[in-house]
Amino acid sequence: MCISVFLTKVRHHKEKPAVIFNQQVYDYKWLCQREDFYTAQLTCDGVQAGSVVFLIADYSPLSLSLFLALMRLSVIIVPITYKHYEKKDDYLGIINPDFIIEVTPNEEVNLAKCNSSSEHSEFIRELQIRKTAGLIIFSSGSTGKCKAIVHDLALLLQGVNPSRDQLKVLSFLLFDHIGGINSTLNSLISGNCIVVPKTRTPMDVAESIARNKVDVLITSPSFLNLMLISGVFEHTNMNCLKQINYGSEVMPSVLLDRLIQHCPKTKFIQAYGLSELGVIRTKTNNHESSLITITDQNITYRIRNNKLEIKSNTSMLGYLNATKPFIEDGWFMTGDVVEVVGDSLRILGRDSDLINVGGEKVFPAEIENVLLQIPEVQDATVYGEKNALLGNIIVAKIKSRHGVNQSSLKELVRKFCLMKMPAFKVPQKFQIVSEISYGERYKKIRHKPTN
Repeated sequence: MCISVFLTKVRHHKEKPAVIFNQQVYDYKWLCQREDFYTAQLTCDGVQAGSVVFLIADYSPLSLSLFLALMRLSVIIVPITYKHYEKKDDYLGIINPDFIIEVTPNEEVNLAKCNSSSEHSEFIRELQIRKTAGLIIFSSGSTGKCKAIVHDLALLLQGVNPSRDQLKVLSFLLFDHIGGINSTLNSLISGNCIVVPKTRTPMDVAESIARNKVDVLITSPSFLNLMLISGVFEHTNMNCLKQINYGSEVMPSVLLDRLIQHCPKTKFIQAYGLSELGVIRTKTNNHESSLITITDQNITYRIRNNKLEIKSNTSMLGYLNATKPFIEDGWFMTGDVVEVVGDSLRILGRDSDLINVGGEKVFPAEIENVLLQIPEVQDATVYGEKNALLGNIIVAKIKSRHGVNQSSLKELVRKFCLMKMPAFKVPQKFQIVSEISYGERYKKIRHKPTN
């Protein structure tokens, strides 16, 4: 789908509600009028096709209208959320923007022209030659340095999957996250209403769902567990939720079972996507299952050495600050280890998360799923720690439920694990912690913290 067609379809929604922000409703007519205003204003300020523009913002009516205006101008957009503002100088060292636009928390728009003297990279020049809008997003850096990922927005739009019904979708995923961008583009072309919560805490998310009768929540398994731990499912009526899409990490089966008990009428759908490829269309045959079937016509996939490799029409052009991870004929190594079940796949975990214990390979998610079955355990994270004898040992951080006897908890957990798993999978070290660490994208931080 070309960008002009996308923008035309967005305009057809007119009086439909587009955004609920600070408990105020903005319709598509308002959004498109602001898009027209900013298109003219930015043109006067010198923004033109091929300009590289940092857009520092979070979800709001103004930031969405600015995003649409930048698309119309065929700009290369670099969205950055407030959470990543402290990394701005690092990003400036990788990308030489022509302009920086900031939408402040109180909805003021500031524009600054940059004195960019150095040449842009080959991928940015390629987008400029194509005269199409581009998108540059940064990886989370959870397995190393942040990578600057360059996309052709027109190609990404091929992966847009409009919904048939008009829905209210909560904007949980970050403004600069591939899942958040995909959700936004899908919502805008479908005429859906994007609901912006006050904050991304379990309480504020739950209250926003209940108050605005939200239909769809897209989030991570870790955040859904935080919602369970905080008790919002018991104290807030979220029966309006028709669908919860989850992805970005493995969903423990015990967690999924608990969620289904709290939301029996809600459909749970496992999503799959990568910053380098976009969100891939999949089908979940049974919402109680962890199996997915890839149905996306834009991709082909294969399994080599139990790892998923994908070739996609919507893949990135490349990294600005790293070598391409493509192998022969454009196949992308996802780094995800999978199990094939018929025509479906079960994602077992990231290859980088695997723990090698004396030659035996262990997935942290498998152990976490066992730990979460223990009534005294509220949350857990598992990772590997270097060991001279075994290569690695398994470490489990455990957050216990309130009132649990801490002195006997480690032995209780160890005995339970020995009943459920082979001895080599049982953690050699247990740490009782007050909180489990999560990244800014609400994924578990598995690596051992450095001093």
